[in-house]
Formats: sequence, structure tokens, C-alpha cells
Amino acid sequence: MTLRLLNRRQAQWGMFLSEFDFKLDWAPGKLNIADTASRWPDFAPQTGDEHLTAQHQTLLKPENIEHLISRQFEIPHSSSASTLSAVTTLSVDNTETLEHFKSAFKEDDVWKEALATGNSDFTTTHSLVFHKGRLYVPPSLHREILFSRHNSLIGGHPGRR
Repeated sequence: MTLRLLNRRQAQWGMFLSEFDFKLDWAPGKLNIADTASRWPDFAPQTGDEHLTAQHQTLLKPENIEHLISRQFEIPHSSSASTLSAVTTLSVDNTETLEHFKSAFKEDDVWKEALATGNSDFTTTHSLVFHKGRLYVPPSLHREILFSRHNSLIGGHPGRR
């Protein structure tokens, strides 16, 4: 290696590769054996080739967007930005999620204790509990919320139908 200023990634790879005994030889494109396959005329993807279609995917299909847009949720005019964000996020799925939150709040010991002691970090707005201005997710819902966000239609998983 030559002496030059390396970024973190280059330094990390340099340390890893220093454990091996090898020699790198540069060859111009046409003489590089590894480059030969990409220069074959029949290697270029043709119209309808799965390699081309895999490069261009629609993540949010129209039928999914219509389904998401059709959901309605009442948002009060006096809501703060964080409340609007939380309510809007919850309304994307359905009101069933809101009901899960409301019932989980009733059973949550942390929220009950905060309510009893008058902890000012916790507030309620429209039956939702906020901690320091952010939606409070009771521990009993952590796993469910994680899976619902990860597996949702707007989660960005193109393989999900």
C-alpha cells in the first residue's frame, strides 16, 4: 500500500487484506478476463428480460395506495405536530391499532404509576398517551407494533403481495 490518507472503510479493508499474501495486477478493460463476459453482445439484457424488470419495481402499487388513502381519521384542530404525526401514522393501518393502544394503556403499570404521581412527562390527548411529546408505546405492544410497521404495505418490502 502507498502512504496516503485513508478513510475509515479503506483502513478497515487494508487491515483485513494485510493478512493475505496476494498481488494485484491492473489490466485494461479489453484484456481483463473478468470483464470479458460483460462485453459479449448476447449478454446485454433484451426486452422482457427478468434482469431488466428486477431493476424497476413499483413498491406502492395503485391498489395499495387507494386502500391506504380510503382510510379516514378525525384529527382535531388543536393538535400539536407530534400528536398529528402519531395519529396520522396510526390511522394508516386502521382504528383497530388505536383500540389496542387504548386497552394497553389501561393495563400498563408505567402509565398507571405516572398518572398516580402526576408525572408531567406524560400527557394524554384524544385517549392517546404521550411521553415528552412522543407517542408512548406500552411494552406489551412493542413486538406487535414492530411487526406491523415492518410488514406493512408501506414498509417497502417489494416481495409482499
